[in-house]
Amino acid sequence: KCMLIRGWDDLFAKLAENTTKPVCHMEAGALTAFFSQLTGRELLCVQTTCESLGADYNRFVLGLTRRIEPVTAMVEQGMSHDDIMASLCA
Repeated sequence: KCMLIRGWDDLFAKLAENTTKPVCHMEAGALTAFFSQLTGRELLCVQTTCESLGADYNRFVLGLTRRIEPVTAMVEQGMSHDDIMASLCA
């Protein structure tokens, strides 16, 4: 299982120039730390879409580290959010 988080108007996304990957690493890190502390479990949050790349909002996937780690590679490969979610839910 995982949690989907949406964010808007991120400063890092607004300031990003000439990027091909999501840039809101600070927000992903803050979400990882907050929810890990809240649950007492080792969680990971990975950004799958970014306003800097033309998305209408930033999407983040949060879950157990071992389950979410593959998402990082999927983002690096340029997979869409929908394809990433289909892979996680398979």
